[in-house]
Amino acid sequence: MHTYQDYTRYNRKMGLLHHAANILDSYDGLLSVPENGNNIRAEQVALMKEMGHSMLTNFDYRELLLKLSNTANLSEIQRQNVKLSLKKTLDASRVESDFVHLLSTTRSASVDAYYRARENNDFALFAPYLEKVVALTREYTTFHPGFATPYDAMLDEYDRWLTTEYLEGYFTEIKTKLLPLVRLLQWKQWEIEPLSFEKKQLESPEVVEFFRERLREIGFDLTRWVITPAPASFMIDGNPDDVRICYRNTGLLMEMLGSIFHEWGHGLYEQAFSVNDIGLPIWEAASYSMHESQSRLYENHVGYSEEYFRYLLPRLQELFPEKFQSVTIQELLRKMNGVTKAPRRLDADEISYHIHILIRFEIERDLMNGIIEVHDLPWIWNAKYKEYLDIDVKNDVEWVLQDIHWSDGSFWYFPTYSLGTIYATQLFHALEKDIPDIRERLEKGELIAIKEWLNTHVHAHWSLKTSTEIMEQVTGKKVDVDGYVEYIRSKYGKIYNIPDLQILEN
Repeated sequence: MHTYQDYTRYNRKMGLLHHAANILDSYDGLLSVPENGNNIRAEQVALMKEMGHSMLTNFDYRELLLKLSNTANLSEIQRQNVKLSLKKTLDASRVESDFVHLLSTTRSASVDAYYRARENNDFALFAPYLEKVVALTREYTTFHPGFATPYDAMLDEYDRWLTTEYLEGYFTEIKTKLLPLVRLLQWKQWEIEPLSFEKKQLESPEVVEFFRERLREIGFDLTRWVITPAPASFMIDGNPDDVRICYRNTGLLMEMLGSIFHEWGHGLYEQAFSVNDIGLPIWEAASYSMHESQSRLYENHVGYSEEYFRYLLPRLQELFPEKFQSVTIQELLRKMNGVTKAPRRLDADEISYHIHILIRFEIERDLMNGIIEVHDLPWIWNAKYKEYLDIDVKNDVEWVLQDIHWSDGSFWYFPTYSLGTIYATQLFHALEKDIPDIRERLEKGELIAIKEWLNTHVHAHWSLKTSTEIMEQVTGKKVDVDGYVEYIRSKYGKIYNIPDLQILEN
């Protein structure tokens, strides 16, 4: 290998292998593989990851990167590709291929155990597997010295600018400014009948078509996307022309629609580059926080907005007249946005959601840093939910078993949900300045302009800039917690018919 063209060809092979492993691991593993096939599937995935690791740490590849990094005639994008690839190969070179294989098979077994435990509402079935994942993840961080804590090593790999110190300050601000609002609004509830259905009702062709129509409105291309029910909601991309959205049938139509909008945001981000550029690191997301901002923007600022509800309600009344005929816009807003003592993160409103994330951040930070162990999780989880949200956790599914993240070693992901939610609000405010009639368009179901704006102002940057650089350029601020609080006070003041939440809070 001698040229930049050799570099792109080699990276494409690594990218194709990576995407194939993703599909086999996540999509096929959850939806297609029979129970007795999971062990072999786990070996297949581990082999593919080991092969990818060997390609990434190949001596000739690293020599090519060092040569290209000193080549003067590369473009800005080409230089950034080489820079990011060189960091990846140097980081990966610290880890043995055998460890990559072991970590992959251990995570696969842990994910399988997680679903069994959740189905049986029994954390004890999952705990031994989680202990192995925690031990191996801690060991993995030792291959990356120079960080203040093991948790910092995990953060750096997936969100380049985040540190424990920053997040502790960030969540202190979140706790100070949002927790009083949570406690205030938890006292002002309405008795609204849940908009629940028999799960069979939500599997009808009419409901599936209802979901598909919503996605067509926001730019869904059925020749490049698949949408299917699954045991969990997630998005997986095989390549930009193969994006798969999975949604969990909870029996709650509106929550399901919100989760579809959420996963659409992820897929939109992944689909914003050409299939010709597969494997080039410049076309990866700026950060996972930025990735979550795309999902939370569509979920909160589109899917759960008053304007979109005004467009959606007549269609819901036509589809399910017995459920929606007497429902008003205000009732729908209160149902979908009201602050409640929900024990599950996915059931949380926009305010208390951040407190759910704060709890997970504090636990996973201490778990990675060896301050607590897996056997401590039940009492720590329960104590924090009681302290912060005054919630008594009733069963295993309501605590650690409600989230899959730790089962596959993602002991760093939860803060990105909170930061992504803040980013989403900043981005939507910037979008409103550029498209002043966007709320009128929402009320008509005209959503394409949002996709086009994000393509131009966010997706086009990819990894040329960090997420904070993108946010500062597009919105004027890196992380604007005060702006988010102002948005929350305005939105929830209308929902609760309280003109000035700040006065009541003080």
